[in-house]
Formats: sequence, C-alpha cells, structure tokens
Amino acid sequence: MARARGAEKEAKGPKPLTAARRALEAAEARVNAGEAEVARLSKALDDGGLYGSADGARKSADLARALEAAKRDLAGALAEWERCSEEVERLAAG
Repeated sequence: MARARGAEKEAKGPKPLTAARRALEAAEARVNAGEAEVARLSKALDDGGLYGSADGARKSADLARALEAAKRDLAGALAEWERCSEEVERLAAG
C-alpha cells in the first residue's frame, strides 16, 4: 500500500518547494552564463588590436550590439533569479 501511495505522489509531480528550487538553480545558471557572455564581449571590445584592423569598425559595432543584447538578457535572467529566490523563500517559510 505504501508503494502505491509513493507512486501516486510521483505521478502528481514534484513538490512546489522542490520545483521552485530547481527553477532557482536554472535561473542561477542563466545568470552565470549571462555574466560570462557580458565579460567575454567586454573583453573583446577592450582589445586594442580590434580597432587597428581593416574591418575593426564593423567588428566593434557588431560586438557592441551583441554586448547590449547580452546585458538585456542578463537583466532578464537576474529578474527571473530574484523572482525564483523570493518564491523559494516564500515556500520554505511555510
């Protein structure tokens, strides 16, 4: 009988707190990836050699656009992380 109840619980899906923690971990991974991308693009734009090449202006413009997009994505990931963090705290508090 205990097995039947356990299988029934599994069929309903994870508990809300477990699901919220998983969402928080996923959001944190997106933040980490976003921070790494912003750092990578910033470093590429800081490379002085970029501006001395024949197509440096085009490359720097492309990198600048990509950096702005990465910053927007990071801001979204941070907002999602904050929302998930608050949800975990709310559920953990009972």
